[in-house]
Amino acid sequence: MHRSQNPDPRKLFGSRIDPTFFPAIVRRLEETPFDQTALVVEFRDEVFVELRARLQDFGWKVIRAERAADVAAGLNLYDPQLVLINESMPDESGSLIANKMRLNHCLPIVWLYCCNPQAAARRYGKFCGIDKVLKYDGVVQNLGEMIQSRLLRRFPEAEAIELTAEMRRHFRLY
Repeated sequence: MHRSQNPDPRKLFGSRIDPTFFPAIVRRLEETPFDQTALVVEFRDEVFVELRARLQDFGWKVIRAERAADVAAGLNLYDPQLVLINESMPDESGSLIANKMRLNHCLPIVWLYCCNPQAAARRYGKFCGIDKVLKYDGVVQNLGEMIQSRLLRRFPEAEAIELTAEMRRHFRLY
């Protein structure tokens, strides 16, 4: 009655999958080493402005999540390579945010920053999948300099970027 329903392998594997079906794949295919996105989880405007300026100086596109509830949307839409999290978010701790990211198989680099991390918090940070706990003394500029120096160590090729005035205007739109 019915013919065998075995599909022809040439038809199955002879054509490429349309990558536009998967937005994250499209972003990765179009990325250059300097098309990097960072998600900053921060509720204070002055801290976000400092971190955004430091990251943009290295050519990073910066996305902001003001609440813990905004992190999932930022991760899904922008697929960031770096996530900076304030440990003392008002609605959830930064460690809990990082833990939820890792449970959902998100694999960006995660840096948690706080004023006074205890040794136990550092151990808990490793459990939550935090790559680095950054201690700063509450001075926003010191935090910016610390992140800038870590970027230079982690991404040394970023030193070669020279941002023009037009590029700076482009980054400020985001």
